[in-house]
Amino acid sequence: MKKLAQLGEVEAKQSRRLVLAAGTLTTLLVWSTLDDPINIPKMFLLSIFAAWLLATVGSSFLATRNFGFNLGQICVGLFALGILVAAMVSDLRYTAFYGAPQRHLGAFSYWSLAVVAFASMASFTLNTLTQIRSLLFYLGIAMGLYALVQSTGHDLFSWVLLYGPVVGTLGNPDFASGLLGVTTIAALWVVVNPQGSGARRIQMRVLAGFGLVVELLAIKKTGSIQGFAAFALGLTSLVIILAWQKRKYFGYIALGVAAVGVLGVVAGLLNKGPFAARIYQSTLLNRLDYWKAAWSAFKAHPLFGIGLDRFGEYYGQYAPQIQVVENQGTDNAHNVFLQLLATGGLVVVLPYLLLLGVIFWAGLRAVIRSKGNNQIHLGALFAIWLALLAISTISIDNLGIAIWLWIAGGALYAASAKNVGAGKNSQSATLIAPIAGLVFSVIALVVIFPVWKTSALVFDLQRNRGALSEPDLKAKVDQLATINSSNVQALINATDFALQLDDKPLALSYAKKALALDPRSYYGNYLSALANEMQGKFAEAIAFRVQITQTDIWNTNNMLELTKDYVKVKDLSSAKAMASKIATLKPESDNAKAALALLNG
Repeated sequence: MKKLAQLGEVEAKQSRRLVLAAGTLTTLLVWSTLDDPINIPKMFLLSIFAAWLLATVGSSFLATRNFGFNLGQICVGLFALGILVAAMVSDLRYTAFYGAPQRHLGAFSYWSLAVVAFASMASFTLNTLTQIRSLLFYLGIAMGLYALVQSTGHDLFSWVLLYGPVVGTLGNPDFASGLLGVTTIAALWVVVNPQGSGARRIQMRVLAGFGLVVELLAIKKTGSIQGFAAFALGLTSLVIILAWQKRKYFGYIALGVAAVGVLGVVAGLLNKGPFAARIYQSTLLNRLDYWKAAWSAFKAHPLFGIGLDRFGEYYGQYAPQIQVVENQGTDNAHNVFLQLLATGGLVVVLPYLLLLGVIFWAGLRAVIRSKGNNQIHLGALFAIWLALLAISTISIDNLGIAIWLWIAGGALYAASAKNVGAGKNSQSATLIAPIAGLVFSVIALVVIFPVWKTSALVFDLQRNRGALSEPDLKAKVDQLATINSSNVQALINATDFALQLDDKPLALSYAKKALALDPRSYYGNYLSALANEMQGKFAEAIAFRVQITQTDIWNTNNMLELTKDYVKVKDLSSAKAMASKIATLKPESDNAKAALALLNG
């Protein structure tokens, strides 16, 4: 294996601190005075840390002329390049770079994650892996205690809760459960191999036991099985390693039992076996709809995808006709691989899969070849990485969790490399790095801040619109529409606020700008139709609803409204055709009955 390009000791220590701070703070940071209090703060902070890391790592390699990058580091670069290509050819570049509303998984986020992974590869060694363990261990205890507080209804923040009260700092019970499951592996790692000696080791094991109890109770409170699945994976991995170290025969037995368990889980995914009742639930069935849509979108756009983080505007076109929940939409495939495949195409997903494959092979080989404590350290980190990877197959890339996949993967690859050692220290790099880091961070701040400012303005309008005079409210709405002329979602929000002010012409002017940027926008077309209908302009509304039928092809709610509009303008032949279409798609639905009643009435 080619020697891994490593930073000098001083730069490596600085980079590790930045990487671990980025992971911890990205997970924890929320900002309650934003319209999106979860994902925008995380993207904002992650981008700034990534910019500083890029400056630190880049200045060191440039100063020492250390460009002997390994396959893993090259794969990270190829992934970043693929993201750039996919973003540049996207039909809506603003979303491609900044991400969709409430997700923010665009190019800036993925570049930041790639930088974190590269910095991890360049700074971690086998001897420093326990730093990741320590942070995840204490983070898990803190998140577990916070989750238990949330379960009692005494949260620090007044969240708008859609699924349950236990959301941690991640906004969703599934995300909270998944992260807590990963941190239980760090706690198990401490139980098996605590730091220190004598009484210190006993204290750490007791604390780890306490952490496990807190985290498992918190996972139960989320109502999500993701955390228990991650815990089971970590426990199984460590049991196999310990059994193998005791005697290979015991290791084979442990592997056999684990294989049976995996088969049981696979059977459960197919609605078979003893685990089916727990696994094959409505949430999984919903995901099957999302996955089918993602695959269909990929087949239609195989090379570059439909556009980074554009799944929401294309889901209605590629969703299956028969869905678990009629007329339900989504803005994400709920599977990172399929999400990247659908939205970025082969240009993104191939380097991503190559990167994961390289890390997997390096980690597995290192675990098998190592012995003693080193094997436990590598095995535990490998289990953490695998758990995060497994979660990504049924979930969304929430930045507060996803960052640990990239940190763990980069560190695992670095620690697994046989031919690795500290690079050269550079006095010039030590002097330049802070200056370059400050400059790069300011650039990142300038690039990302408009998103923050827009979200803060939307929140302010939502909270204070009742206290503002109509002229002041209109002025703020206009500010929202003009703060960033490329932000479709800001224009959609402005349209909605204008309708609440009963200023339909103003709403239509904002919606027109949104549709000029994104003709596919569901809400741009929907609000335009609604504004026209509120003014009795049914002929004008028809054009927008017809557009929705082309991009959201199974949406019978829209078809029913379109039928009403046709009746209003006395176009009965079109009304009959649309009512017939509803009856064909959903023959026993309320919408089909309502459409028929319109014609008969």
